[in-house]
Amino acid sequence: MRTLVILAIAIVCFAGITAVVLIAGGAYQKMLFDEYMDDIEKPSNPSLDTNPNLPKIDILP
Repeated sequence: MRTLVILAIAIVCFAGITAVVLIAGGAYQKMLFDEYMDDIEKPSNPSLDTNPNLPKIDILP
């Protein structure tokens, strides 16, 4: 009987922690997506490079 109570408490705690992580993760993902969409619609500093992720190599000094 005691084992079943401990198991039930553990399952409830696991379900609660999982729900909190999923809800907080979804809210954080929505926040990041909204920021991304705002940056696409109104870029604060336009980039002059075609691909800013590539390193710049100066061949001729």
